[in-house]
Amino acid sequence: MTFESTNVEIDSEGGEVSLTYVINNGAEGIDIVAATDAEWISDIVACEGTLAFTVAKNKEQKARETRIRVTYP
Repeated sequence: MTFESTNVEIDSEGGEVSLTYVINNGAEGIDIVAATDAEWISDIVACEGTLAFTVAKNKEQKARETRIRVTYP
């Protein structure tokens, strides 16, 4: 599996993020599964080569950092 980018930076206003990916030698009809423990990331959807999610506004002065775990069955 290859993503167009592995690091994403978003300003404090948050917003929607969309990343493209390619699964090499993937099985038809099976897609990735993505999840995170960060409460400020929601609406994670993976479908047909796109991983999309929403990042909530950062109300703190401190930068946030997390990981989204991506697996392919």
